[in-house]
Amino acid sequence: MSTEDENTAEETAGQTPWLKERLQRRRDLAKRQGRFSPLMIAALAVALIYGAIAGWLALSEPENTKTPEVIIALGPEPDPPATGKSTSEGEDLSKLLRRAGPDLPPPMPLTEKETEAPEAPKAPAETLIPEEPEPEEAAEEAQEETVQALTKAPIETLTKESKYGPLPVIGADGARPWQAYARPQEPVKGPAAALVIGGLGISESATANAIEKLPAEVSLAFAPYGRNLQRWIDEARADGHEVLLELPMEPFDYPNNDPGPYTLLTGASAADNLDRLDWLLSRFTGYVGVLPYQGARFTAEKDAMMPIIEALSARGLLYIDAGVGRRSVAGELAVENAMPWASGDRLIDPALRENIIETSLDNLRGDAEKNGTAIGTGSGFPITVEKVMEWTEALEGSGITLVPVSAAVERKMEKTQ
Repeated sequence: MSTEDENTAEETAGQTPWLKERLQRRRDLAKRQGRFSPLMIAALAVALIYGAIAGWLALSEPENTKTPEVIIALGPEPDPPATGKSTSEGEDLSKLLRRAGPDLPPPMPLTEKETEAPEAPKAPAETLIPEEPEPEEAAEEAQEETVQALTKAPIETLTKESKYGPLPVIGADGARPWQAYARPQEPVKGPAAALVIGGLGISESATANAIEKLPAEVSLAFAPYGRNLQRWIDEARADGHEVLLELPMEPFDYPNNDPGPYTLLTGASAADNLDRLDWLLSRFTGYVGVLPYQGARFTAEKDAMMPIIEALSARGLLYIDAGVGRRSVAGELAVENAMPWASGDRLIDPALRENIIETSLDNLRGDAEKNGTAIGTGSGFPITVEKVMEWTEALEGSGITLVPVSAAVERKMEKTQ
């Protein structure tokens, strides 16, 4: 028997059964209470209190105080690059044409003439009042401007309205647009070189740069997809540049390489291509002729090219067969139609690197010395314009004369006759 049992026996000895039972209940209760420490009892009490508070809050919390869901809003996609703003150096012209294309009406069918809202004149940032020149100086400056500026286009007698806009035509007196819009050039003895800088009219900064910086003898070619083209043509001719229109024609890798929505295609009918040609020719007035943009496949297809050459010849324009490959039949067809034409001799900027452009221009000078006349073509990128400026300055005293492309065409035709 344990000590505890012995103590219990002593306490209950001599007591009544009722008293014994009551004492036993007290001892059992004391044992159960002794199993829980005061710390455990306190912790249990705290837990019960927190539980009661949480339950009360859950039952009494209003709707607007509940924790909101977290929603993350995605920002809009960035805007696509603006068209017709600036040409980054090295950007391919075909990318610019594809970028400008979506802003134009669909190429087929062509039922309405595209109209352009006139551009509001821009106020100059600062007005400078020049000093009044002396009478003799003023007369010399006026004479220089009169000699340099070309006739403002269009010439009414050489223009006919169409459903798309004004188109060039041969005048009733036989006058041809390629001669009327050409930059006057005195006969040149000795070798001569001509330059055509194209891809203009899409980038405003590149176009303005070429017009302002290049010598007036350099001819400028404009893509048909630019905006406010006639304004650029007027500025170019006011600075003495004769201008040409670039015709987008199908390359061998079309449609992966797409020159634009009005491209002349070998798979299109002659009527469809002539309709597209009218739209292209109506984009502005005052050009002496055209040259292809790409077009290696189209110019190699005689059936596709023949109606185009016939139409251009009937409108009194010249054709520069430049940069389209050796398979072009344009020259053969031009001769058959008694149309003034010439083949470009060299691309001056096959890569936009200073040393390559400089070498190409030096080779063009060699072509002029060897053959008497040479025609170079390039694009209006800033680096090309800069190198052309340097090259033309170096021509002075070299025995080679820089002439507009129309004069170079005449010289080449005279040599073949």
